[in-house]
Amino acid sequence: MISSNDPDAGSVSISVSGTGSELPVADISVSMTSLSFGDVEVGASETALITISNTGTAELSVSEISSSDSQFTFSRSTLSLSPGSSADVTVVFVPQEGGDQTGVLTISSNDPDRPVVTIEVAGVGLSVGPQEETPGPIKVDLNLADGNQGLTTATGVRPGSQVTIQLFAEDFPEVIGFRLSVVYDESMLSYAPGNFTPSNFIAGATPLDKGVDGLVDAGLVSLSGSTASGSGFLGDISFDVDNGFADSTFVIITEIGLSLSSGSLQAYPVRITARLLESSPADFDGDGSVGFSDFLLFAFAFGTNDIQCDLDGDGSVGFSDFLLFASEFGK
Repeated sequence: MISSNDPDAGSVSISVSGTGSELPVADISVSMTSLSFGDVEVGASETALITISNTGTAELSVSEISSSDSQFTFSRSTLSLSPGSSADVTVVFVPQEGGDQTGVLTISSNDPDRPVVTIEVAGVGLSVGPQEETPGPIKVDLNLADGNQGLTTATGVRPGSQVTIQLFAEDFPEVIGFRLSVVYDESMLSYAPGNFTPSNFIAGATPLDKGVDGLVDAGLVSLSGSTASGSGFLGDISFDVDNGFADSTFVIITEIGLSLSSGSLQAYPVRITARLLESSPADFDGDGSVGFSDFLLFAFAFGTNDIQCDLDGDGSVGFSDFLLFASEFGK
């Protein structure tokens, strides 16, 4: 309404109309709120993808992606997305120690409703490598002759072959069964169901085994109530050597459980290692076999504290080292 001193039209009305519209805004969407990497060998890496999308009407600007734990990293820390577009971010888990590892990824953006989005991340570090041994009531032997020879290192391991580890009970209490957890590097070795072959240590016991993601659970239990105790041969567990095998790897028993005849379960956290080598530790010249040139190098080192020729690790090169060298000669 417009009012004036016009004698003919003191008031004039004008009709106005229009359509209101919202200001364009960014709207972030993330493909997951939690991420689990499962079991990963310490020092190795595992990757996963998260997808960030912009479901809004303005450009989405991700100003920072951060991690609360340096074991979880990502491929990019900033990005921009036009309306309706999305982008993948690679998250990498590299465990630096064994055990459960957790963290939080934080994504900061210009979304007015959710300026901060968090993703919980988790994984388990597997310590597959040379560390201090923790013994238990089961011993391993890589010498397939009868009896426990105590051989924990196998040489001459090649892709396409199979490695068999003998298991021996030592001073078992009266049991109706046992189980063990074994970790291995699945990029070098593989396990097939049935690769656990039990002995008759517990008469008539039923074997069980499962292998997945670098972890084997194997054991047996008597359903008839048969028991056993003491020491003796428990059986074999075998691994196929894959094309990814190179230099060396380890098979490690991490836990032993004994099902006692009393009905209780006795658990032992352990670290019992079988070491698999592509070449012999007595291949001093590195030519792939233990021959006369290696013997000459050993002879020169005899009576010294040469670390390379100290095969038994007692600090000096002596007669016991010679016996070990002799057992490797020609391999």
